[in-house]
Amino acid sequence: MELDKDQILDRILSPSNPNISTYRDDHQILDILHNGGDVASLLEKVKNFENEEQKELRNKIARSTKDLLAYLITPINKVFSASGFVTKIEAKTETTTKKANDYIEKLPEGVSLRQWMQDFWVPAYISDPNGVILVETNEEGEAYPTIKSIDCIHDFKAKWEDFEYLILLHKKVDMKKDDSDEMEKVQIYRVYDSVKDALYYVKGEGDKAKLYEYEDDEDQHIYIHNLDRVPACFISNIKCTKTGGRKSFINVIDEHLREFLNDSSIHSIYKFLHGFPIFWRYATKCSTCNGTGRIKRRQSTETDDGYDTCSTCNGKKVKITNDVSDGVVIPMPKEGISTGGNDIAGYIQPDLETWGKQVEEMDGSRKEMFFALWGTHLTEPDGVEKTATQAFIDAQPVNDVLWNISNVGESIEEKLMFNILDISFPEMIDEEKIVSKWGRRYLTETPDVLWNKYTEARKDQSPITTLDYLYKRFLMAEYHNAPTMLEQKMKEFYLEPFPHYTLSDMRGIFKPKEIQKKMLFSEWVADDIDFNKEKDVLKAEFEQFVTANMDPIEEPKPGDPPQQ
Repeated sequence: MELDKDQILDRILSPSNPNISTYRDDHQILDILHNGGDVASLLEKVKNFENEEQKELRNKIARSTKDLLAYLITPINKVFSASGFVTKIEAKTETTTKKANDYIEKLPEGVSLRQWMQDFWVPAYISDPNGVILVETNEEGEAYPTIKSIDCIHDFKAKWEDFEYLILLHKKVDMKKDDSDEMEKVQIYRVYDSVKDALYYVKGEGDKAKLYEYEDDEDQHIYIHNLDRVPACFISNIKCTKTGGRKSFINVIDEHLREFLNDSSIHSIYKFLHGFPIFWRYATKCSTCNGTGRIKRRQSTETDDGYDTCSTCNGKKVKITNDVSDGVVIPMPKEGISTGGNDIAGYIQPDLETWGKQVEEMDGSRKEMFFALWGTHLTEPDGVEKTATQAFIDAQPVNDVLWNISNVGESIEEKLMFNILDISFPEMIDEEKIVSKWGRRYLTETPDVLWNKYTEARKDQSPITTLDYLYKRFLMAEYHNAPTMLEQKMKEFYLEPFPHYTLSDMRGIFKPKEIQKKMLFSEWVADDIDFNKEKDVLKAEFEQFVTANMDPIEEPKPGDPPQQ
């Protein structure tokens, strides 16, 4: 869709999307929950239980939920640590194909597109769901993706997932007022449609409003891109039926997070005001005045008895501390009255039951929110190992959620890849020959759990294909952060004869040559093997080693007893 000047003026004065302000309000709340900031704006005064001074103090010491939210969304990282990613780009020439693949692996920002998705798209998926990813170009004409927050979006129109136009708040500049030398701030708008990327501003109001082209030394007024589209896409795929906008990934717990923020702030103020043990002691006589409160200084007269107030205890007759907040002083019981024990000092402990209930309530909230997002709870660190079946039941709903996130991510990445490459290599890229498939083998189970699954499957004599699958999953989890070692272990698994059998398992079942080959593998792999070589090359070298070191073995004749 190409907007003419009348349409641009109309969209600037009266945006076609009436819910932009609602989207911004949502973003402001989500941003505070996710990144911290003006936490006080989200706190509610507890009516009839706290005054303004107490509320102000709670505002000052309240802590944001960014650490909690970081914990709750941690499983999203497993989307990017999964195995099975495939990226395929075919341009019209081999040279362009190589350049295109290299470009996606290193954008102008210095990171790959997939790393950009993890660093920029994921945070926006949490806190800025109505924002937009726009592909722009730098001064060298290099295309790159950038997040346009809903805070800088003035208006847009989209049909399904494709934008017809996008109007952004570009910047404010000082301009002279009409018929005056006085300066005023004027908003510059950036209009992006299917044909152009241009800058405008408006002066006047109502029927007198006029649209002007804006141009300065840094910004050209208009750029004709002729893409026949707006190279942009939505950040979130979760649609809101009420506003027509998009929802955050954490939309199911946003109200719970605000409640947690209030609960946490109340607990913080409780700790601040009532969390300190109070020291108490019985009063003791002032040693300076011997408990009289006065000291003889001079001769008495008819008008003066000659006593001054004790400067040590200020006339209070008891020993005092330097700071009244140091504790509570209890008058010594009168003679003949018991003190109720031998203690002459001690501490008044805070209400630990209330403290514990508050912590218990917040801990329960954490678990509820985690379950709402992922459909399962985390294993409690109680020292009791979970069985493999239990771990699978817990991991499955997490995998389902991660699968949906991967679908969204790969769809956005594929669209960004086409827009980036089509701008960077005009008329050389075919959209249908760009493929981005994200991995789906998520590491949602620990190596210990996966090893237990594998050993149980061996005991149950599961099919070899099942054992292969489980052992590979174990290797991927065990060496997730050591890709070189993972590659070596995968090649060892490929090369080892009968990897799911031990030597004791093989005796009486396999031929002696096969048993000896299994033994020789342990010797061969212990040498300084170059595992950077291809699997087939390593296999040939192992076969040569076996041929050179195999002891001559006489094959048993029919009827002979099996060798022990």
